[in-house]
Amino acid sequence: VVAGEGELEDEVRAAAERTRQISVPGLVSGDEKRQLLRGCRGLIAPALWQEPLGIVAYEAFEFGQPVIASSGGGFSSTVEDRVSGRLFPPGDAPALAAAVRAVEHAGAIDREKMGRAGRAWLEREAGAERWLQGFSGYGIRICQPYAGSGGWPGVQPGGKLPGGFVSAACGGSVWQTLK
Repeated sequence: VVAGEGELEDEVRAAAERTRQISVPGLVSGDEKRQLLRGCRGLIAPALWQEPLGIVAYEAFEFGQPVIASSGGGFSSTVEDRVSGRLFPPGDAPALAAAVRAVEHAGAIDREKMGRAGRAWLEREAGAERWLQGFSGYGIRICQPYAGSGGWPGVQPGGKLPGGFVSAACGGSVWQTLK
């Protein structure tokens, strides 16, 4: 299954029609995407650009699937090569093919192991507690210069800050105002 859309979509559809072994549903979401992720042997993300986050890797890891991704951008921080999937240089078709063959030939047990490693990474690095810790750290660094001053210069605790946030005394926890 090749899901998604892009400038090569017509070529992909034409190739799929010739082989009859590939289906191309186009852009998928919701239950259809969850069903595809649940039933696949892995996810391939061949981005040519420096994908900053690569949310599709998070989605695959949620379902315990290994990820084969280009090493550009955020995928290299998300996918651990030979642990939770495989990485290849962006635009390197022979390296992509080799990565797909390696994961396929690894067998179901090793693909499951990669998927579990991806799921463990997701829970450890992208869970709610981890995000809360990260954002709390930003609040502390932002408020550090104003600690003990009672808040932001010229803004009383409880007053409005840029972006619609509410000020708190910087001696306390700014995060409490952002929850």
